[in-house]
Amino acid sequence: MRHSWKKAIPITCIAALCVTMCTWLISKKVHERKVEGEMRSTLLRAQGGDMAAQANLGRMYYYGLSVPQNFSEASRWFREAADQGDARAQYGLGTMYFFGQGMPRDYVEAVHWYRKAAEQGDAKGEYNLGLMYYHGQGVPKDYAEAGRWYRQAADQGLAKAQYDFGYLCYYGQGVQQDREEADRWFHKAADQGDENAQRTLGFKQVKWTKTQIFILLFKLILGISLSIGFMLPGMSLRGIRQRIIAGTGVLCLLSAGLSLLSFTHFEMQQTKSDLIALSLITWLLDGTVLVLLIYIFGSGKKAAGTPLAAPPRPAS
Repeated sequence: MRHSWKKAIPITCIAALCVTMCTWLISKKVHERKVEGEMRSTLLRAQGGDMAAQANLGRMYYYGLSVPQNFSEASRWFREAADQGDARAQYGLGTMYFFGQGMPRDYVEAVHWYRKAAEQGDAKGEYNLGLMYYHGQGVPKDYAEAGRWYRQAADQGLAKAQYDFGYLCYYGQGVQQDREEADRWFHKAADQGDENAQRTLGFKQVKWTKTQIFILLFKLILGISLSIGFMLPGMSLRGIRQRIIAGTGVLCLLSAGLSLLSFTHFEMQQTKSDLIALSLITWLLDGTVLVLLIYIFGSGKKAAGTPLAAPPRPAS
């Protein structure tokens, strides 16, 4: 009886595995046939001039959904739908011109199709048209026009547009400077999960801790103490040790300046990679200062502990 159970357990496991694999293969085949049927239906409707089907087919080829990714086919079907006035296809065609996907990059054509989408109220078209005006790509740089299109997209709830319009309000670019209005748009974007807005609000709400204040003051006092003496008239930097001391003081002041920069609203103009680079540079400076301080105080003790040489005896 015991032997029969020992044989039954592995057989049952293998049978269950086989049933699971068969079920998965069958469901996969059913799904593939369903997708093929939908693809065939979409293609027939697109070839028949259906604008929505043409836009969907362009999107499928653009992202490689159910078909191999093919930018040439995507642009072909986007253009078919865009010429009939489909805003999604117009936006898609503008994006392909912007990035040069399946066609030469052309900012003027990108603006043309973004504008057509934007004029139909497409939020992404409005936002991207605003970006083109902001950066002066395909059109003359115009912050006021950028702000107008950002605002229209922001009113439709597009988080990126809400953040960028808030940015314009914060710095008064193309619109009247209004920090309260900027905060309102930053909060709208942050509530939708926009990382830039969340990071901006986080930096604006940063408060100095006692530890941070102490470290900053320590760096400033140490830097001034080490460097100020050699900046006075009549002082010399001839010795290597004196130069190292003065250089350490300058590095201390530079590190203090970077630490101060890290906790100001200037961070709003920086990306996450900029912040990481700033932190790494500050840590590198702090490490260098620490090594130099160890050298300075170590060499000082060594010099202090060296006995003076005996004076020479007078000649007989």
